[in-house]
Amino acid sequence: MIHRLVFENLKHRPVRTLFSAIAIGVSVTMMLTLEGLSAGVLGDIKERSHGTGADILIRPPHSTVFSNSANMKLGEKIVALVRSRPHVAVATGTLVQSTGAALAARKHAEADAGRDLILAGADAAVARIRAGGEADAAAIYAQAARPDPDFFSFYRSLVVYRRSLAGKTILVLDADSPFLKYLKPPQK
Repeated sequence: MIHRLVFENLKHRPVRTLFSAIAIGVSVTMMLTLEGLSAGVLGDIKERSHGTGADILIRPPHSTVFSNSANMKLGEKIVALVRSRPHVAVATGTLVQSTGAALAARKHAEADAGRDLILAGADAAVARIRAGGEADAAAIYAQAARPDPDFFSFYRSLVVYRRSLAGKTILVLDADSPFLKYLKPPQK
């Protein structure tokens, strides 16, 4: 049954089947080539390093460099000590300095400073926009209050009531509280 399905697929879709076979063949060939190449390179490295000895890096505790230029005598003493050991053919002192960490730290500091500058500018722009909006709102409220100050006071109190009493709000107020001015019955 499965063989018949394969042959029917070949008969009805020959181009798709050909491309699928080529794609599978190319990917398998690439995987085998990479495997063989990596095995060959590793074998060659193993043959070249056979019998060459070892490289040893000696550095002070909690340091990232072997020695610094101000303290080269310490490095020379260590090299002499290593050279005096049996089976050591050659010992040389080398100054190794890492510039990558310092460069990365400087780049991070520059990026942080740039970010802080951008955020400060954005905060200043937001403050200016907010102040302008609040000034416009105050002018609109003042203009609305001019014709009838009592009605405007009543309207603003209703807005405050709506915001304060939304949800499950519990207020404990004195009966003479100005907050309750418009919620009391009118006095005769």
